[in-house]
Amino acid sequence: MRRVVGGDSTIAVMKQPAGDSSQPNTPDTPVRVAVCAATFRRPVGLERLLDGLAAQQFDDNPPSVSLVIVDNDPQAGAQATVEAKRSAMPWPVQYVHEPSPGIVAARNAALDAVDPNAELICFIDDDEAPHPDWLQNLILAQQRTRADVVTGPVDVVYEPGVPNWVIAGGFFQRRKPAEDQRLPYAATNNVLFRADMLRKLNLRFDSRFQPMGEDHALFQQIAMSGGRIVWAGDAVVSEWIPAHRATARWLIRRMYLVGRSMTRIEITLRGGFPIGLVQAAKGIVWVGIGLLTLLGGVLARRWAVRSLRWIAYGAGLIRGTF
Repeated sequence: MRRVVGGDSTIAVMKQPAGDSSQPNTPDTPVRVAVCAATFRRPVGLERLLDGLAAQQFDDNPPSVSLVIVDNDPQAGAQATVEAKRSAMPWPVQYVHEPSPGIVAARNAALDAVDPNAELICFIDDDEAPHPDWLQNLILAQQRTRADVVTGPVDVVYEPGVPNWVIAGGFFQRRKPAEDQRLPYAATNNVLFRADMLRKLNLRFDSRFQPMGEDHALFQQIAMSGGRIVWAGDAVVSEWIPAHRATARWLIRRMYLVGRSMTRIEITLRGGFPIGLVQAAKGIVWVGIGLLTLLGGVLARRWAVRSLRWIAYGAGLIRGTF
């Protein structure tokens, strides 16, 4: 049984549309926003996230915000952290326990728990903390561009123990497009979107793309349906990188999973096996690039790992086809 806890009450969650924009705002009516985060056994990260959300600032006409925290730990380990922070939060907080394993189950549980009157939905990760003007800048970008989806940068904070070659290699750095640039997809690590888009397109996070790519697939479907995804460069969150993720093995395996997921998404959304053959051909090219550049690894470890990641990415593209 999935449980939702808000204030002093506990209620069962029923399936319901993720949003309803049938009640338009007037200039003096605050926009209604639901901020969602899934968490799994990251008490320090969750505490940091909640502190960052509590510190959000707005210049004028602040939004009407509700917060949904979904705990994917079968032992409900995050509930104590949420309850300890509840009184310090400026907005109502729902704690949702979703024991079914997997990030897709957790994120869909968040959608089920969103206030049906919410016009906008945000997602942020439990190893991140937003800058104080994060939510304001996401909302302003959406209002300025009238985009269906707005996404922003994720800056990296390295925890103690991360080796220098990982930092020098920039493996966790992400590209930053031009302001208001239109994008083909987004991710749930820093995103805001119109709630009614999910109902209009009958979209949810899809378990076929686990363990990586379910968010990419959802937002790509919005873009393929004519929805606009834009970049908001001043809506910044920070992500903490622990030492156990800063290893060659973790970095290489992640690129393999990314490649496999990208092929599975392309095959599913764009037309079947012929698309897979195109992806496999791309994979062969990436494997070749990795092999050709692998000798650079004698000069620096980061170059060896980068080449092996290209090989792994290509192998993932090929594996996703077959």
